Formats: sequence, structure tokens, C-alpha cells
Amino acid sequence: MKKLTLFLALVWMISCKSNTNNSNTIDSNNLDGSEISKEQNVSDTQDISYHDETKHISLIGHFQYFADAHNFTPCGTSENMPVTSDDGEIMINLESAYSNTVEEAGAKVFMEVLGEYELRPGMEGDSLKTLVIEKLIELNAYRDCP
Repeated sequence: MKKLTLFLALVWMISCKSNTNNSNTIDSNNLDGSEISKEQNVSDTQDISYHDETKHISLIGHFQYFADAHNFTPCGTSENMPVTSDDGEIMINLESAYSNTVEEAGAKVFMEVLGEYELRPGMEGDSLKTLVIEKLIELNAYRDCP
């Protein structure tokens, strides 16, 4: 029993190792391997990691789907905007993931996507700021904005 307790304590200590920022991590280097300078300005919504392969940025917020309306509220704002994608498959996958995630229609869930904001025509003909998704990263009912 003592050996099992010692083993579990050792596994726990290894899994809780320090999460320090190492200069060799991908987040501190550009895609070409050069170090990111301190002067480079990175916005709060941009993630310098595996998302660098696209021109789009990582966006997080709450997604809501109700009565064929897809809505997104970015973290830290109360701004509500429509959601679309130029790839119909993405929207089908988003709707499917949403229905598998929520208990009742219309519930808001945390979402992370690669995408961008564009002005797109609204229902009344005026232009609306719209989230255009390139890739769905995460849809999670148990996670919230940082």
C-alpha cells in the first residue's frame, strides 16, 4: 500500500510540474523559427501558436443557435453578431456540434474558432459585422471566457 501511495504521489508531482514560459516553445517563435521581438504588437484576440498557418485569428466567445440564427458574442464584450462561413460544411458541423453539446436550444456555449470579422449584408440590406469562420476549434458548454 505504501508503494502505491508513493507511486501515485510521484505521478501527481510530475503532472503538476511548473508551466514556465520557455524560450524554446512555439509560442515564443515565429513560424520561421526566429524569436518574436518584444516590439511586435499582438492583439488580445490573436493566438501565436498552431493558428499561424492561416491569415485568420483565433477568436473566443459565446455561440448561440436558435431558430436558424447563428450568433456570436466575443469574450469581454456585449456585442452580438451573426456567424457564417464560406464553407457550408463548417456550418453543418457547427450546428451538429452545438446540438450535441447543449441540453436546450438557444443556450450559449463557449466557442473558439479561426476566423475574421467582415461586413456582410444583413436581412434588411444594411451591412453587419459578421464572424466568418474558417475552422471550428472548440465548442464547449462547460468552459467560459477567461
